[in-house]
Amino acid sequence: MSKLTITLSVLIVLGLIGGLYVSYHMIKAQRQVKHLQTRLAQQNLTIENMTTHLDKALGKSMVFLHHSVGHGLLTTGALQDSLLNMGIFVRSATYGDEIGQQTDINHWLPKFDNDLDRILSFKAHPNQYFEDDRTNDIIMFKSCFPNSGITSDGEGTADPISSEKTIANYQATFEALIKIFETQPDKLFVYMTSPPLNSGATTFDQAARSRKFNDWLVQKASELPESSNFVVYNLFAFLSDDKGYLKSEYLLNSSTDSHPNARASQEAVGDFIRFFTPIWEKWNRVP
Repeated sequence: MSKLTITLSVLIVLGLIGGLYVSYHMIKAQRQVKHLQTRLAQQNLTIENMTTHLDKALGKSMVFLHHSVGHGLLTTGALQDSLLNMGIFVRSATYGDEIGQQTDINHWLPKFDNDLDRILSFKAHPNQYFEDDRTNDIIMFKSCFPNSGITSDGEGTADPISSEKTIANYQATFEALIKIFETQPDKLFVYMTSPPLNSGATTFDQAARSRKFNDWLVQKASELPESSNFVVYNLFAFLSDDKGYLKSEYLLNSSTDSHPNARASQEAVGDFIRFFTPIWEKWNRVP
């Protein structure tokens, strides 16, 4: 047998061995992927079962549309546990959920106008909805701190869906939202105002405008009929100093980051529960 034949034979054998090795690992990887997919499916089923059991046990639920500050309130501030103690199960709609992806003030009117049914029927993250007639009892929504950078009072015709941050545009948004909420008299709508900005991320005038708008909104809600289903919790007022900036004791270790720290989340939740408890007791009272 020639050296060339021997060399070719060796190469063929090595190629076969290499192919078998690759095939083995591909099959092994496919099995691992299938196993992982099965585990994930089981976990999702477990979460769904837990959610179903909580639904049956508690009977009342809130969908909360929010981003990062809202997450801090729910977890670090223990808002989720506090509401659970009141018999309310919280469904968190946030990043990754279609109804929770956009939460700037100019997003609220199109969202509630076009997606109210999905908001009411939201079941769990990500993008899970009730397929029967169940709906959430409370709808709470919050815009994040960039919305506190109000650039002007606004001139001319107000536009509720404009991305321009003006007092007039913001007021037009909530004037329109209140009318939508009136079409759902058996649901309670709670707006949590945008948190204040760090002094390094805003100006004195912007902070003053934010306070002015939020004070207006709180007053507006208080003047609605007693049967109104819209209330406002002024998170901005609780977290801000006398200039409208995020309080120094609530700052993270950054000159520009406006996310409130853990203390802020915990103390704000305590204040919110004191605000919300009598409202919920009155709303949930059996006639």
